[in-house]
Amino acid sequence: GPDVESYRLRTLALISKKRLSEARTLFGKIQIKHKDLFAVRFVNPILDYFEAISTAAPDGAFQVVPVAISPDFIKRDESSLKALDRAESGFKTLLDSTPTRGDVYFELQHWRLAALVSQPLRRVEAEELCTQLLVENPGDPQVMAIAAVHSLPVERDSNIAVLAAKLNVQI
Repeated sequence: GPDVESYRLRTLALISKKRLSEARTLFGKIQIKHKDLFAVRFVNPILDYFEAISTAAPDGAFQVVPVAISPDFIKRDESSLKALDRAESGFKTLLDSTPTRGDVYFELQHWRLAALVSQPLRRVEAEELCTQLLVENPGDPQVMAIAAVHSLPVERDSNIAVLAAKLNVQI
């Protein structure tokens, strides 16, 4: 039968098809038994995050990367806000086991920022995290996109200049 990675990948595929209930059910088959695997622990907050996104959002919003999603597509009911809290907490916990500031660290931080910025009562935290991430990695396109969509106060010109230099593009 399918192994844990098959279930995990199928769960992510279901998320990308906006089939969140099926994704949660399928993920439940591996979540408890394989709770110590980083890859499995990573899926749970991703699922929590997407459970707070309206399925009316464009298909592109359901990529399994933290894309900038318009606040219009973020659900505001109590259950959704709790899911966003769980997601942010889950990403923060994963960050605690990620000692280096490499690709995984920044991906987790992007997810964390996406979860924070989606919560109206946690905007100050989102702004602080956004600023921190741009200090750590100036011109980070993921952070810049999230900041733009959610109107977070960032120094756009200097970050765009840094990003252009990284890409070797004249502006």
